[in-house]
Amino acid sequence: MGKIKSNRLSQFILGVVVILLLCTISTASVSAATTYYTTADLTVRTGPGTNYKAVGWLKKNAKISSLAKSGKWHRITFNKKNAYISGSYLTTKAPKPVTPVKPKPKPTPATTKVLLNVPLIAQRPDLPTGCEIVSLTMVLKYKGAKVDKAKLAREMPRHASDPNRGYVGNPYTSKGYTIYPPALMNLTKKYAGSAVNMTGASNATLEAKLRAGRPIVTWVKLGGFNVHCVALTGYDSGNYYYNDPWTNKKNVKISKTAFNKAFSALSKRALSY
Repeated sequence: MGKIKSNRLSQFILGVVVILLLCTISTASVSAATTYYTTADLTVRTGPGTNYKAVGWLKKNAKISSLAKSGKWHRITFNKKNAYISGSYLTTKAPKPVTPVKPKPKPTPATTKVLLNVPLIAQRPDLPTGCEIVSLTMVLKYKGAKVDKAKLAREMPRHASDPNRGYVGNPYTSKGYTIYPPALMNLTKKYAGSAVNMTGASNATLEAKLRAGRPIVTWVKLGGFNVHCVALTGYDSGNYYYNDPWTNKKNVKISKTAFNKAFSALSKRALSY
């Protein structure tokens, strides 16, 4: 009887020890769990090897807890079950947080229309052939210069035969001819602070100048004149606008095709500041 009780007691004690050992092992396994991060998309398998069945995938930078190792394979919990992933693609270093990419600002669409409020000045009756100096007067007054056509006509350089050096003829009569941009540079700079000979300018260059808020004196074959000058005041997708000192009309619309023809006929001469 005593021997039976002793055996039962021994078995009981052994059972308790086994249970305690199992608990200790289980606790050690949990406490020993190490946090890793995947360095690539990983296949999750039922066992520690590529010959085991795939049961799922982990994305790159996924955070996992390694419960135990079997060679290069780590045991993890996946969908509430034990599973394995290769340790070749694990790191203990947490990935850097991804900075959201700021969307690039959309480019500002090009202005479809520019129209400057350039003051209109008539050349007649004082200066019947002085369209150049009157157009320049409009441009300079828009800049804020305290000038008038009579003052500028008096200051305008003259020359007997070369319009690049001065006005040829008499602008106060019908016998006048013209003056070209080079001869007006000093006068423009005097009252605008700067002067730009834009002769040969492309449409894009003209439009950039207008967008900058600067009207342009342009030499054109227009309105029945072989040589005429107008103040270019704006543009839109298919047209240009100008102040005409001869007709005394403001912001006259002309198609780009027609303007380019008239402008090119006089070698695309133009002047601004």
